[in-house]
Amino acid sequence: IGFGLYVTSFILPSITARFVEYTQGGEVSEDIAVPAMDWGSLAVPAIIGVTASVGITGIVALIRHRLNRRRRRLQNDQDVAVIRARWDEVRAEHQSILRKITHAETDWDTLFSMPAISDISVPETAALFRAMRAVSDIGDDMPEGVTSLSDVASLPYPKAVADFAHAWEVAYRTAERIGTSDIP
Repeated sequence: IGFGLYVTSFILPSITARFVEYTQGGEVSEDIAVPAMDWGSLAVPAIIGVTASVGITGIVALIRHRLNRRRRRLQNDQDVAVIRARWDEVRAEHQSILRKITHAETDWDTLFSMPAISDISVPETAALFRAMRAVSDIGDDMPEGVTSLSDVASLPYPKAVADFAHAWEVAYRTAERIGTSDIP
């Protein structure tokens, strides 16, 4: 910017004056004052121009950095929301199995038609109650530092809930199979 101002203010008028005089058929007179090139006056605009370029580049870099940081934060928030949703699904599955067990132990029809569902002398039912105790011993609080869904799957609580769900299915099928056949 500074160099452009210098050229348009000092150099162009002298070149234009020489061109006009030459095209009118005359000779270029040396009387026309051509300002001497003052390199010192070019240094200040050049320094200002370089400083402005560096400043603008820095501002653009800062804006990009902040936008990228915001984008990463939003992505992290979305990841945390997905992880939290998966953890809530595991909790809901745990609660669902507990409701099924409570229903099986309090429903008269189930107790009379499948008494093995609450009889811990049946190995499958005993395994169900051990799995239930294991899940309750672990607790359902999500630990800090979980960063991916694969981390969720590898944690003790989701594994214990999966084992609990499997133990419920096995105990329920066994109780259905046995039915009332073992009652004297």
